[in-house]
Amino acid sequence: MIKKVTYAFINATLFLCVLLLMVLTVYSTIMRYILRAPDVRSYFISIWLWGIIFLLGFGYALYEKSHIRVDVLYTNTAHRTRRIMDIMGLVICLLCLIIVLPNSLQLAWRSYISNELDSTIPLYSPPIWWYKWLLVFTFILAAIQVSSVIINELKSR
Repeated sequence: MIKKVTYAFINATLFLCVLLLMVLTVYSTIMRYILRAPDVRSYFISIWLWGIIFLLGFGYALYEKSHIRVDVLYTNTAHRTRRIMDIMGLVICLLCLIIVLPNSLQLAWRSYISNELDSTIPLYSPPIWWYKWLLVFTFILAAIQVSSVIINELKSR
């Protein structure tokens, strides 16, 4: 159930982000090359969209079992050994998420309280605190997804 909900959410979000990126690229190209008035905001929005795609891509790769493995070790071993390697890798991943999550939460909270703005864009300082909460949200989703996969791996034979 968790896998299906996560998969549907990630698919919809990734689709929307890619669609927005396409529209943004067309807009940026028209503004820069046809109207000769480049809009620097579109550059930063595209960076944020790529970040969202990257963050949510973890759950998608985990669902599709397309994450990186050392094939030399993985393909030449027995099924039981592969399962053990998978579970160990997932447990290490989950531990990393658990270690990083409190710091990310603290960073996002401080950013929200101070209403942090992106000061790298002259004359346009959009709030970026929401982006740091997105990091926390994706870490939580990833931890839930990894936990679900670990449980499923332990149940299967």
